[in-house]
This record gives sequence, C-alpha cells and structure tokens, in this order.
Amino acid sequence: MNEEVVAGRRPVLELIRSGRAVNKILYAEGAQGIGQLLAEARAAGIVCQQVDKRKLDQSAPGVRHQGVAALAAEREYAELEDLFAAAEAAGKIECCGLLIGNVRNGMGQDGVAQVREILPALNVAEAPERAFEIDPRTLLAAHRSARKRGEAILGWYHSHPSGVALPSTCDAERAAENGKVWVIVAGADMAAYVAVQQGDVAGRFRPLPLRVISPEKCKEAMNGNG
Repeated sequence: MNEEVVAGRRPVLELIRSGRAVNKILYAEGAQGIGQLLAEARAAGIVCQQVDKRKLDQSAPGVRHQGVAALAAEREYAELEDLFAAAEAAGKIECCGLLIGNVRNGMGQDGVAQVREILPALNVAEAPERAFEIDPRTLLAAHRSARKRGEAILGWYHSHPSGVALPSTCDAERAAENGKVWVIVAGADMAAYVAVQQGDVAGRFRPLPLRVISPEKCKEAMNGNG
C-alpha cells in the first residue's frame, strides 16, 4: 500500500480536517499539544497508535514531527461518478465540495482546469436545501494542503436537488471571484462553468466542457507532455 507521511501537529490536524482518507495516526508517548488532534482523529474514525519516538523518526526522517505523524492514503484521481453519488446521498440538501488541481494556460478560452481531487465538504448554509456554503475549516485546510503540493483550489461543486444543472440567481450573486470553476449536479445531469464578468449564463458564468482523461494522461499533461 502506498502511503504519504504527514508530520507535525498543524499539518496533521489540517489533514484530518481536510476530509482526506487517513489510514493511521502515530504519536509518541508524552507528546505535547496533540490532545485536540487525537480527539478529532478518533471522532473521524481514524486509528491512533502510540509508538516509540524512534519509529516516528524512521517514519518521518529529517522532519520535525513534534511527536505525531499521519499515514495518509495515496490520493486517487477524481471521478465524475463521485459527484453523482454525493448528490444522491445528500438527498434534498445541496451537497458541496472543492475541486483541487492545476490550471494550464489560465482560465481564458484556451485554458484547461485539471481537477486532481474532489474534496467533499459540509454545507453550513442557513438554508442548505436552497444554497450551499462550504465549511470554512475545510476550505482553509484544503487551501494550505493544496499550496504545499503546488496545486490550488480551482473551484467548487454543488447539487441542485430540485432544479437543473444551470447556475441559479443565488449562484451568480455568490460568485465573487472570477476564474473559479463551478460544477453543478442535478439528477442525471452535470455541467461546468467558469465565473467571468458579464457571462452568457446568469450574467456571471461561461460554460466549460467536461472531459474525463486517464490518470496516466493526466500525469503527462501535468508534466507538460499533453
């Protein structure tokens, strides 16, 4: 099993809050300042194992681990089916989450947004059946994690349980930042848009084509060979 080691109190806590799959938390006896971290990990169903400090040193060589490290599952490439499944599971509530990856050639007509990861988030809107608001803790943790990997939050996805896969007036009002990708799921339909000034859709969006490519092709493109 391929795993990524994340070490240090803040990085591990951000990893737990990001919603990414974590296989195990390793912590040293007597480690300071990790009580809240372990509580959140256990609440999320993550196995927490106390180990000798030497094992932590071996797991995170040359890193100041502060007595704690996480074994994170290898990230998988995003699948569009994940969004349909999330929308169906949310029922009458708008599901939502983040789209993480890289942009090639900007977000103009020739730009390409390559979504590497789909990260579900809690909808904390006051009326989640009519609007969505991403949990700010997830947003902050995801931003920091993506930046460390040389990636970025490209935009967000959400569902329209009783509507169509078109941006609503509410979506247009909340699209504060140009260049962000919006993916909308409605029943068996899915559509993508980018927020632009004076867009053709709802006065705020331009349609984006959706294309699924294999992980191998995605890696080639990310390396500039695609």
